[in-house]
Amino acid sequence: REDRLNLDSDATRPSVRPRHAQTPYAPLGGGPYTRDNRHRIGLHYLISISLSCRCMAQLGIQRQFAFSGDRVEFVDCNTALYVHGNGLATLDILSLENQQFLPNTLECPLGISAFATNADNNIIAIAPRAAQPSIHIYKYPGVVIEKVLQQGKDLEYRRLAISHDATRLCAISGPFDSHLYLWSLETTDIISVVQIDLGAVTSCTWQFLSFDPKNPLSISAAGSNGLVIWKVEKVIDGHQLQKLNNTLPGAYLIGDGLQTNGNNNAISALCWTQNDLVIAVNTTHIVMEFEAYSGELARRFRLTGVANFACIFVALAADKLLLTFSNGSVVQVSTNTIQNAECTIDFAIDEGTEAFVRYSSCILCPNGEKLLLSGPGVMSMSPLLHSDEMSTSGKRILVRDCHDGPILAMVTRTVAHGEPKPLLITAGADGALRAWNESGTVLAKHTFRKNTEPIYKPENDISITSIAAATRFDSLFVVGTSTGSIYCLCLLNENGAHATSGSIEISSLGCLRLSCKAISGTLFQTDSNILAVICESDAYVVDTTLKNDSSSLIVLAHMAFGRSICVCSLWYGKYLLVSFTDQTVSAFLLTDSMCHESKLHSLDKIWTFEAHAPLGKMSRLSIGEKNFGFCATSPRSCQIVICIASGGMDSKDSFVNSKIESTHEKGIMSIEISSCGKFLATGGMDGRIILWEILHEQKTSIVELRRLNLHVGPIVSLCFSPDTFAIYSSGSDGGLFA
Repeated sequence: REDRLNLDSDATRPSVRPRHAQTPYAPLGGGPYTRDNRHRIGLHYLISISLSCRCMAQLGIQRQFAFSGDRVEFVDCNTALYVHGNGLATLDILSLENQQFLPNTLECPLGISAFATNADNNIIAIAPRAAQPSIHIYKYPGVVIEKVLQQGKDLEYRRLAISHDATRLCAISGPFDSHLYLWSLETTDIISVVQIDLGAVTSCTWQFLSFDPKNPLSISAAGSNGLVIWKVEKVIDGHQLQKLNNTLPGAYLIGDGLQTNGNNNAISALCWTQNDLVIAVNTTHIVMEFEAYSGELARRFRLTGVANFACIFVALAADKLLLTFSNGSVVQVSTNTIQNAECTIDFAIDEGTEAFVRYSSCILCPNGEKLLLSGPGVMSMSPLLHSDEMSTSGKRILVRDCHDGPILAMVTRTVAHGEPKPLLITAGADGALRAWNESGTVLAKHTFRKNTEPIYKPENDISITSIAAATRFDSLFVVGTSTGSIYCLCLLNENGAHATSGSIEISSLGCLRLSCKAISGTLFQTDSNILAVICESDAYVVDTTLKNDSSSLIVLAHMAFGRSICVCSLWYGKYLLVSFTDQTVSAFLLTDSMCHESKLHSLDKIWTFEAHAPLGKMSRLSIGEKNFGFCATSPRSCQIVICIASGGMDSKDSFVNSKIESTHEKGIMSIEISSCGKFLATGGMDGRIILWEILHEQKTSIVELRRLNLHVGPIVSLCFSPDTFAIYSSGSDGGLFA
């Protein structure tokens, strides 16, 4: 009692040893715990422990998996940079692993509209998409903004470029009423602004913007309406951007049989050379050489003997041109062999044999030894040797092989043979399945197509609209497609066993066509092979039991709802809950009795209740054996609906319906509850991920713990890892995060 009354007195405060020297009862958060001072820290640490339990879960970026296919730039000799979701991802081209993620700095982000790098000075410039945006300058590998360039007046910037001496930055705004801006990176002041619409009737798509490597006062811009070279000139009150008259605008005509006006003026590849030339290649494979200082057309010729693919890269070394095409082929052309304004290919360095791959961008690595090609969902490298006869020093290296477009569904699988290793299965709108390990490596892939034509056609892809994992078998899962079919699939290793070690392949165990309409949802019963399939206004119950390493996929029950459109479903024992677009939820009981005519089990409706919102996703709560509850969300609302039935599923009268406001700015697309039942994750139309804690005190409620803005646009799918240590998210932007 004396010590309690004199806690603030140094004379009466007992001396203590360091925490490491105390008993193992040291409290969380620091501070010794001894018999002498336990009375004065007891209440304080009881409060601290209670608060720390609420805030224990941290939410940070662990890894980014996919590649959407945008441009790639180098920030140093071995690090490439590309847009991923709502930020920039870095890639080490030596280890082929992602190293870092630079998130968008805006509080309510809309994505990154443009970025540029300077590999010699390790500078990154990022232009977030916003009204009157600012350009943020970073010094890699730092993640702190060092400079901000302002005074822009347009909606967004479409292209950025940094001069080779890192003293200036230029930007093109758009998409309409395009302007060219020029800043000083030393003072962050704007130097000059000029309108560059070229008098075109339609808006121009500017694909290229760059400085002359030898002269930071010369800028080239090229795109769908041609090529323009700009000079920075000093005037009385500052500087101005002066367009050279002899470059190639949209209405320029060239005689002698080479027509380059109109749509043929679209530039698909461009480069500066050491001998003061600007080389441009248009969509009809016409190569044009312009004088960098005057803009005059010095020479032009047509490439012959090339396939009908767009040229995406051009570089000049001595008298030889190196060109890359959208099919991945790399060719060499000698400019000394031009006859009759035509030039033939010397030899092909890389044939580009990928039948279903189309590249859109190519860049030369800073060391000049490799070409880095990128396209929708794919990235590869073609090594080069330094010699008079350019040749490959090895086979092409596939750096990234991801989905072409958004990932519509995903699920985690853990195969318990030997050491359990988790796998992430993703399904995309491109009709492809990918199996990823926890380090982000694709172990297996499979694509559903209507036919096997050698020429790729996007209309042949069958979109995978849903995916469900069986809880009884670790490696079994089912996918639903846009053609109304379901496929029962399994992960196999190279020996044909159900395992994740060694080489993995995705094997089909059976297929069943249920409808001509797209499958909108698939869901397994807990600890069962019974599968519920939702298809617009129909619900099916399918048995997926394995027999002799194959699945017969037998339809057990079928219910047609007429004009009512199903949205999602949820299993609770033998009860199947179905949400409809008319804002109702109905419970159906799968009975053991069979109809003599159809020989199918019946789905008897137990009850229906008004949800007062079109529930787009439902996820089951763990609240005891006698009670039943679920969380639900709607893409039209920012609220989370919690429904609790204290009397179980027998009566809807015991339902308690509560709504909790979230910090999502738009509707909520995805909701997922962890396997431990303690955490809930939501993904919104605004691209935001929120982690919640589920509390079961006097009543079930949720508390927001963390939030992240990682995606641009709606989050399509969420799922927890089996150990609940990670959340996987996929968005309509093609991004995939852990």
